[in-house]
Amino acid sequence: MHRFLVTCLGLLLAAASLGPSSLAAQSSRDEKAAHELARTLDRWHATWSAGRIDLDAPAVDGGRVHPLYRGGALFHRPKETISHREAIRRLFDAVPSHATLEVALATLAIAATDLGEDVDPARGVLAIRSRAREALGAIDDSAVLDALIRLAGGDRRIAAGRDADALRLAALLTLGRSKSGVARIMAERQLDDRDRLVRLAAAETLLERGDPRSVPRVADRFAIETDAAVCQTLASTLARSLPAGATTLGAAETRRAVSVALAALGRVDWRVDVEIVELCRTLRCTDAIPALITVLERTNAEGLDEAGNGFLQTRAHEVLKGLTGAIFGPDDPGTWRAFWERERATFEMPPPRDPHEGAGATSSGFFGIPIQGRRVLFLIDRSGSMGAHHAPLGAGSGTSSGKPVPDSTRLDWAKHELMQAVDGLPRDAFFDVIIFSGGVDRWRGSLTPATEGRRKALRDQLAVVEPGGGTNIWGALERALDLRSVRWGDASPAEVDEIFLLSDGEPSVGEITHTQDILDAVRESNRLRRVRIHTIYMGPSDSPFMQQLAADNSGRYVRTGR
Repeated sequence: MHRFLVTCLGLLLAAASLGPSSLAAQSSRDEKAAHELARTLDRWHATWSAGRIDLDAPAVDGGRVHPLYRGGALFHRPKETISHREAIRRLFDAVPSHATLEVALATLAIAATDLGEDVDPARGVLAIRSRAREALGAIDDSAVLDALIRLAGGDRRIAAGRDADALRLAALLTLGRSKSGVARIMAERQLDDRDRLVRLAAAETLLERGDPRSVPRVADRFAIETDAAVCQTLASTLARSLPAGATTLGAAETRRAVSVALAALGRVDWRVDVEIVELCRTLRCTDAIPALITVLERTNAEGLDEAGNGFLQTRAHEVLKGLTGAIFGPDDPGTWRAFWERERATFEMPPPRDPHEGAGATSSGFFGIPIQGRRVLFLIDRSGSMGAHHAPLGAGSGTSSGKPVPDSTRLDWAKHELMQAVDGLPRDAFFDVIIFSGGVDRWRGSLTPATEGRRKALRDQLAVVEPGGGTNIWGALERALDLRSVRWGDASPAEVDEIFLLSDGEPSVGEITHTQDILDAVRESNRLRRVRIHTIYMGPSDSPFMQQLAADNSGRYVRTGR
């Protein structure tokens, strides 16, 4: 007790020794530092927006500081060399500790860059926007948070002469990382806005928060929403929030939300349906079983060459098997319907099983990953390092049995496994192949039927492919996903259902080689397209980049070499 009193007294004396003038001086210095940070962020944004910043060029080089950053204390370390990419990261790191409205608005302007407009991924816009939102999400100053919430609600006065519409979208998206309960309520209110981008931003915010308390409001909107992108995000929000609310939501609220989702099957497009099927997988409720059988009936009636039908049918069939334990085929909805009519009165849900168990029983595969789509694109690296000897991991590595030729190279193995996969495709499937090194060559230029003639033509073409050059992974993905521009909120359809990317190295050449920029660009453009991206890595140890690329895009990652 005595020691505690002495400590308190010491703290009081220390505070008293500062005096009013010292505290005022400290406050003045803090305000000056925050003002200077805001000015630096604004200068950086203006220069970057004008295309005058190369993110990987030096910002500080051996003590020489770029004029953009002079006047602050973040870049005055002797003999230091950092890039503009690292410099903006440091500026963002300083935002939470200098949380004034001026600083928040300057950061928000960066987070709002090109929202709703075409973006050149090579500028690193997507990564910078994401980092800016992270900085804003770390602010805990109540006055600043209140201003951001009001801005997200449409209060244009706070924009202070900036683009109020873009700032509103960025503020809404930022609220997904805020711990404020008021932020959740504000996002829920914006679900009824007339602007689809505002509704989409609100839905994305609620998806990121994953709060079960938002389920009734999300279900209300989902029941009447017609925009495909918003519907898809609302379905994803229910898929994430409903399981989290298993112990807090009432049975009536849960049942209604599930009923709304199941009623939406077939109402908008196949990508929304895939999200609803995922909800069925996670919730495991009997109401989903007849709805999934209806999906099989519809996809069989429309045909698997209809956009997305093959992928949707495969996913619905997987989930149906997992929910029932039955093993009827995806092309036999009549048997499924008869089974359910016979069993539903006494049906008991079996325990969950591994979603990948038996996933490839009726499909081709590439390095052990089942091919579930009907429109498939293979991206094959032929860079110089692909000429190295390939030592498979052995049993369980996913490769076919036996070497294709003695002393096989990585490229030999890739060709062999590619032909195994293509030979196993059903005749109603479509495929194409992109071969890349420093350049990018697409074999057919568009998807082609998996006929015997096309398989033979591919085999002849692969015979003359030799290793050489760098690793232009961005170029291959850009060609596969049509990534010439990326627009937030764009739900334009993709040509393919599924992509398999094989490489043995990190990006080394091409318009973009920074792995985070590639990940951000692909994730942003593909979130609503729902193209599943699998990655196969032939290096001696795991590739975090390839692992993340698959994880971000609902795919699987395999390493097959040592």
